[in-house]
Amino acid sequence: LQLHRLSAERLRNPRPERHIPDPIVVNPGQTVSLVCITTGGEPPPLLTWVTANDSLPQRSQVKGGTLTLPAISSEEAGVYSCVASNNVGNPAKKSTTIVVRCEYTPD
Repeated sequence: LQLHRLSAERLRNPRPERHIPDPIVVNPGQTVSLVCITTGGEPPPLLTWVTANDSLPQRSQVKGGTLTLPAISSEEAGVYSCVASNNVGNPAKKSTTIVVRCEYTPD
């Protein structure tokens, strides 16, 4: 049995980084991938994606810090936030807005 002790000096709050523009404007039907990584954070943080109503679209896929929205629709437009938490201080959050262009159908 090994015990590991973390000293208080080593504990750090994570800082998420966003590597996409804000806002991001897309056409309906496009696949959108949002990537979030963190700098710092000890212990290593857990990354989660949330929306304003806390529920991601049903077809969304999350793998690590990447959120993928396949064939996006206008109903999935909105603010998406990457939250990094490691139980040190308050969770850190970065947000981006996805704008889905309207489909125009000529009469």
